[in-house]
Amino acid sequence: MYGYRPLKSAPGIYRSADGGKTWEALGTNTRGTIVKLAIPGSKPSIIYAANEENAIFQSQDAGKTWKELN
Repeated sequence: MYGYRPLKSAPGIYRSADGGKTWEALGTNTRGTIVKLAIPGSKPSIIYAANEENAIFQSQDAGKTWKELN
């Protein structure tokens, strides 16, 4: 399970392996505040994230590293 937190106190992308009981912050090199996530059902290790400026980022390793697509 993945989620994002747009609050300035602890922004970022998070992952939970226990149904949301605990969350782990993923290392991101994304800029800005993440406002959307998308994960293709057929490839769960690929994650797309969009920030408030509509920049798109992709991770191919379940959120360990990110690259900007546009």
